Amino acid sequence: MPAKARKKDTNPLIEDGKTPYGFPNLKAVKPRHFLPALHHAGRTVRRNINDLVRSTDPPTHSNLVDVIEHTVDRIDRVT
Repeated sequence: MPAKARKKDTNPLIEDGKTPYGFPNLKAVKPRHFLPALHHAGRTVRRNINDLVRSTDPPTHSNLVDVIEHTVDRIDRVT
């Protein structure tokens, strides 16, 4: 008989919250979630900045400001 599959440990600081305004479920946050969430946020910031720098499109609110705001929101979520 196969061993039971272990439930994947999700990180509430990375997952989009199902609470009002998309906040993480703070009752589910454990100390072990912070470092992986910070690494994830850092990778997201670097990827978004690199995409902005490489873009040949003229800057607009949606392709510049919205991307930066979304990036900052992801960092704020962890910190």
